[in-house]
Amino acid sequence: MLAGLVVGLFAAIGTARAMSSLVFGIPALDPITFMAAPMFLLVAVALASLVPALRAAQAEPVAALRDE
Repeated sequence: MLAGLVVGLFAAIGTARAMSSLVFGIPALDPITFMAAPMFLLVAVALASLVPALRAAQAEPVAALRDE
């Protein structure tokens, strides 16, 4: 996840500079946007991985191994 955020951040910076003439009203490298988007993705990934982790934690290990 962190590697994807870093790669995406560099890609977004490059794209923002290329499209700076099309963005009106905010600077091309708006720091609020560049901090809010990764934080939103971080929360989404944490919540998406929390649900399966909680389900796995409730399973009995011996029964899970036996079903495999």
